[in-house]
This record gives sequence, C-alpha cells and structure tokens, in this order.
Amino acid sequence: MTLDEDLVERIKQLAENDDRSFSQ
Repeated sequence: MTLDEDLVERIKQLAENDDRSFSQ
C-alpha cells in the first residue's frame, strides 16, 4: 500500500466517524 492509499483510507474512516465536518 502506498502512502497516498493509506491517507485515503484514513480520510474515509474519519469521514464516516465525523461526516459533519466534511459536509460544511
């Protein structure tokens, strides 16, 4: 897994846990 792919997965998890911060 590349670093970019790892970051994408982390962002996806954060978005699921705190979707409100991304919707603003």
